[in-house]
Amino acid sequence: MKTAGTESIKRVGMGLSMILAPLLLGVGFAFHPPVGFASHPPQSTSGAEELRIIAATAGSWDLAHVLILVSLVLFIPAVIGVMSFLQRRGAWLGLIGGAFVAIGAVFFAAWVGAEGFASSTLASLPKDQQAALAPAMHAIIDAKGALALVDTPSVLLIAGLLVLAIGLFVARAVPRWMSVAMAVGVLLLVIGASLGSQISLVGGCALLVVGMGAMGLQGLKEPHEMQEAIPAYSDLQKY
Repeated sequence: MKTAGTESIKRVGMGLSMILAPLLLGVGFAFHPPVGFASHPPQSTSGAEELRIIAATAGSWDLAHVLILVSLVLFIPAVIGVMSFLQRRGAWLGLIGGAFVAIGAVFFAAWVGAEGFASSTLASLPKDQQAALAPAMHAIIDAKGALALVDTPSVLLIAGLLVLAIGLFVARAVPRWMSVAMAVGVLLLVIGASLGSQISLVGGCALLVVGMGAMGLQGLKEPHEMQEAIPAYSDLQKY
């Protein structure tokens, strides 16, 4: 049987995750050196060049990937928090979007392990050994082998966030500016991932912080405050 204390911890955990998940993702993208955002970024056209850049920016490279990995962990409780706003209407969209985000976060985390941490390990070796490892680094860049199976499902994270934003907008479960900010943020992430644009990635995360963060702050309210707030948004459908 759930106690009031357990429910309070659950509510606070989901609320904070909805704020911190996109925030840490954006900070991670901001710290990320300008390399590795696209399959063949102009700053690095070979495995040897990528190893050189990673070795030169080891501190920011490692910090960026740690922040991104932590954010992906937080996206799991965060998406559960978003789904809680879709219990009355749009439940199916909440379920589909939540499943997509969870699956995408797991595969994205696996990609971060290979692209971020494995490449950092290779770059930490002496320069005379890095030349022999350049083909291995280039294989990571091109997502060869099993990495191709990890890379593709990662897009479900973005797809799931978009489905959730659509569900929130259609159901009017929250003020529409929250769902619109979330949807535009997702579109900026798509643009950033496609073009390798760091500005678009950081901007997309910033809008996710605005949309999801506002919902997270609402989720941090006491239960009776939330129960009063949610019907108020549903009443907008009458007009």
